[in-house]
Amino acid sequence: MYRQLQAVKPIQWLDVSCLKDSPVNGHHKSVLMQRFHVITADGELISGARAFVHMWQLLPRWRYLAVISKVPGVLVMMEWCYRLFLGLRPRLQKMVSPVKIHH
Repeated sequence: MYRQLQAVKPIQWLDVSCLKDSPVNGHHKSVLMQRFHVITADGELISGARAFVHMWQLLPRWRYLAVISKVPGVLVMMEWCYRLFLGLRPRLQKMVSPVKIHH
């Protein structure tokens, strides 16, 4: 969804699910697969709601969410919601995954 958008600065996308055993910024695939991560232009690895906000700042149609996150308490609430989603994600994935038919 985000990849098709024209960013105000270049974004290099990396699908960590395709990594072998090479660590990224000192973190292994198993750690990176647990949350959404962004490596900033300065080389800082950030995750969760902060990572989404950083990415949204670079995407014109999403910048308003980055602005909203600056309201006191909003980023904390976004992180709480993201963690709640991560807890529900395995069940949601099972609900939307195709049914396997055994013969």
